[in-house]
Amino acid sequence: MLYLRHMENWTSDPIKNATDNNDAPSMQKRHGCVTAWLIFGMVINAIVGLGYILMRDLLPQAMKEFSQNRMELTPNYFLTEGLVSLALVFCFVQLWQWKKIGFHGIILCTMITASVNYMANHQLTDFIFSFTGVLVHFLVLQIKINNQSAWSLLK
Repeated sequence: MLYLRHMENWTSDPIKNATDNNDAPSMQKRHGCVTAWLIFGMVINAIVGLGYILMRDLLPQAMKEFSQNRMELTPNYFLTEGLVSLALVFCFVQLWQWKKIGFHGIILCTMITASVNYMANHQLTDFIFSFTGVLVHFLVLQIKINNQSAWSLLK
């Protein structure tokens, strides 16, 4: 009898059943721009994070040579920024998996980055402009496909 029940599930159309079920956001499609944004965020933050961590000892001297701003940045600054970038990769993966916690993580990472940058150069504009990224993320998640935004599908 159990075998027949499995056969019943086999013969039903799983795609039709999944699209009829609005509780399964993983089967929903996201807009191509949202998909591209999430992939872009994962790749860039992974590269930047690993670069900051692996080159943290070389970057302070390079910043002195090539930057007009002569502030003293330590390897710990780059280590912190690298770890936050890798945390952002995790946040983008959570958004990819339709979890709103990813967006909350982006807000937290932005707060950390803004605070570290403010402590490094004491410019309020850098602190404020850091949060424009959160607004951009929110607006990208508002892009709709089939009259549903990615934001409305997050759990």
